[in-house]
Amino acid sequence: MNDELRMVNGERPYSSFIIHHSPFIILLLLWLLAACADAPSAPTPLAQEPTAAAQPTPTLIPGLPTDPPPPTIGPSPTFTPSPTPTATPLPATRIALGEQALAEGDWETAVSQFESSLSQPGALTDAQQTESLLNLGKSYLQDGRFAPAADTFTQLLITNNPPPETRFLLALSLDGTADYQNAIAAYQAYLAANPEMAAYVQPRIAADYLALGERETANGQELAVAAYEAALDAPAHRLTHIAIRQTLADLYLAGESYAAAAAQYDAIHDLAITENTRGQMTYLAGTAVLNAGDASAAYQRYLTGVNDYPRAYESYLALVALVEAGVPVDEFQRGLVDYYANAYDPAIAAFQRYLAANPDDFRADAYLYLAWSYEALGDLAAAQAQLDAYAAIEPAGALLERAKMMARAGQAETAVTLYLDYTAQFPDGPDAPFAAWWAAALMERLGGTETAITLYQSLAEKYPWHEDAP
Repeated sequence: MNDELRMVNGERPYSSFIIHHSPFIILLLLWLLAACADAPSAPTPLAQEPTAAAQPTPTLIPGLPTDPPPPTIGPSPTFTPSPTPTATPLPATRIALGEQALAEGDWETAVSQFESSLSQPGALTDAQQTESLLNLGKSYLQDGRFAPAADTFTQLLITNNPPPETRFLLALSLDGTADYQNAIAAYQAYLAANPEMAAYVQPRIAADYLALGERETANGQELAVAAYEAALDAPAHRLTHIAIRQTLADLYLAGESYAAAAAQYDAIHDLAITENTRGQMTYLAGTAVLNAGDASAAYQRYLTGVNDYPRAYESYLALVALVEAGVPVDEFQRGLVDYYANAYDPAIAAFQRYLAANPDDFRADAYLYLAWSYEALGDLAAAQAQLDAYAAIEPAGALLERAKMMARAGQAETAVTLYLDYTAQFPDGPDAPFAAWWAAALMERLGGTETAITLYQSLAEKYPWHEDAP
């Protein structure tokens, strides 16, 4: 009973209730004692734990105040251990991490590491501080953050021993901010110490002068031309000089200095090693001279292009200009230029005029070009007829060309027969190994493996010195 007096619903002490409402409690206790006295005692079974008898829930006298509900107990808070503090990397470690990020193209990480290393200047040697500033500036520059890059390189210049490339990198950064005047000054300061780099730096100075000329400098184009000319005085790769001269020629043309432009094209021609480039420069020089009003000199240059560089597309443009101007052109060269420009109908007409005009003294390969032109137009019968005419003069060459033409036309079996005919008729001919190789290769493609093996073996045995023999 004492436990029941101390707990309500088995949960909360009742002492405070008793203290504040003692008259009512006394009456309740008396009623409960009477109830207990009237109740019979139940015998307790032997060898068993006593079982508590269920007691009636006491009923409070109406009107008595009740206890507030018990507080709700939430889940126990989860304890999160504090993370183990990470040691701050040493500046030298940050430099190494920054260099790795810079090499990998991770500019943002590189900037972060170099900035952190430089935030502890006392922990760096002078060499480390210089290297960190240089690499920080490079990281900014690569990331397109030109203003902080320029600030970093400027700071680097006031150190005891700035690296030689600092002024060049500063100039690049200033170019990025469109501060062309100061960029020019930085490039020039760099060149003062590295004059051998003029071919690569002067063009940048020229570009800055041109940019300034659009806004501030009236003679920007003249200064740019002077810078490009200075670039040509320095040693450089042949292609670098070609690019500089091409830009100079464009500037001269823009300024209507046609003779100067032609001189640049002539110089490029002399530096070039391919027929296409030489033909192109010959045509451009002729066009510049034509714009200067000297038609005779221009047409002479056009004729040079047609005669010497027939494969160049610009030589075809020169041919068109010559024909329109009524300037006589050798018909064979005219047909040749047309052929290489894929103008097959005009080529056929030119070669036919050439053969008609020279019945007793002509170049036999005119028939070859006629055959190839007809083939390109899809007229295989006419092409074969031209090879027949060629065979009367060059039987070995005609047979080989016929085999090639059949192979190109998809008639592989016929091509194999013709190649084998060539090796049989002209075993010591200069193209015999070629014919032997293609006879074997085409037979292999046709599925004649055993025959192909025999033909390959024949090639290796008859022409062991040939590049295809292995």
